Amino acid sequence: MKKFTLLFIGFFAFSLAFAETPTVEVEELWHHGQAGDGEYDPDWDEFVYASAPSWMGGTTERAMTHMDGKIYIASRKDGISIVVLDAETGNQIEAETITFSGEDVSGGTFALNGISSTDCGMLLISNLATNTQSIDEDTEEPSGHFKVYSVDPATHDVETLIEWENVDRDEEFPFNRLGDHITFYGDLNDGYMLAGVSSSPFVTRWNITDNQFEDDPVVIELQEAIPASEGPVNLSFAAMAYPINDNAFAINGHGIHTLIADMEGNLLTTFSDDEEAVRTTSEGAGGVVYFEINNREFIAAAATNWTHDPKMAFQLFEMIDGSLENAEYYGTFPEIGTGDDSNASHGYPMALDILPDNSAVVYYMAPNNGIAAYKVTADDLETFISTPEYESNASIYPNPATDVVNFSVEMSFVEIFNVTGQRVALERNTTSVNVADLTGTFIIRGEDINGLQFSEVVIIK
Repeated sequence: MKKFTLLFIGFFAFSLAFAETPTVEVEELWHHGQAGDGEYDPDWDEFVYASAPSWMGGTTERAMTHMDGKIYIASRKDGISIVVLDAETGNQIEAETITFSGEDVSGGTFALNGISSTDCGMLLISNLATNTQSIDEDTEEPSGHFKVYSVDPATHDVETLIEWENVDRDEEFPFNRLGDHITFYGDLNDGYMLAGVSSSPFVTRWNITDNQFEDDPVVIELQEAIPASEGPVNLSFAAMAYPINDNAFAINGHGIHTLIADMEGNLLTTFSDDEEAVRTTSEGAGGVVYFEINNREFIAAAATNWTHDPKMAFQLFEMIDGSLENAEYYGTFPEIGTGDDSNASHGYPMALDILPDNSAVVYYMAPNNGIAAYKVTADDLETFISTPEYESNASIYPNPATDVVNFSVEMSFVEIFNVTGQRVALERNTTSVNVADLTGTFIIRGEDINGLQFSEVVIIK
């Protein structure tokens, strides 16, 4: 087991007896497959890859979801089935495999490709329809339906919820491929499903009420992305859209860096287009999850494919003041990658579990190679600064600030630290600090003229 601890606030230049600094910690819980089960061979002086998990085929497993302590993986390796893993260990629970007949699940290029879970304990599965505009030559009937089913994991009962085509509706629905990934928000009484459209700027939102999806999806056209192109945004292959709330979602695809958009497709935030800025590598990889723990926002996104080191890995970022532009980068995982076999699907499924202790577990899979789980813990900044050691009654204003941070009493000294622990400002015997050159979330610490310690989080815009 590996553990990576990253200091959120570094060593302080002054010698006051401040409390321990808050941290973000990433812990590898398990890692199975080519890299996870491989080992270094000292005789050959090289790393020797093992085999992929026995339940994993070539690219026959392209989607997964977490629910109630288990990982559910849509599989076509041995017929049409859902492979079930113990989320705590990553080991397969063979007795709980859910198998389907051609009467249960059918149609599309692949009868089973996508999977998601709902708050009410049901699974949703979908086919991969690469041409929803196709017509059967013999019957002259639509033949490329996009299909979505609900599955009860306890009884294995299957119910068709969506059977959709868009023949002769090119202007209304100018796309034809659906099912690379599906994700769900809410429950079947009141929720929605997202499905990105490959090689397009479109994401489809399927609203559901009382176990009934609307007849047609809401089409969301993404307006901006990085890298920018002269034409429309191009998600390329295997785009994964991840719901944040009823009004926003994160998305990552083979063709773009991770972004967050609203339900009209307007860009809310993405990584800087500055080549020197830290951002998702996003080289031919689609997969993303968003989560909040201890009042802090994080994005984990697929970052590399089999041609970049570490091969087939994801990256973890913390959003600063709701923004990805100045996101804090916490590492690339697995550090040794996931394997070295190609993944022509370009999809890297990700799933998430928020634990009772307000930590998160990120699950990451590279089809044809392996699967891993990482636990992310983060200290609460508000708890961190509320320690009784800080006794001053001083306050700051305004907060959020833009140009200047003012103090209600004179401070004998003030230091401002960014989220990496770097001191970015120091003032003595002052009632204000100029912050015009700063943007993001910072911690102000110091001592007032009465010798009392002070600390507060400030947002600078």
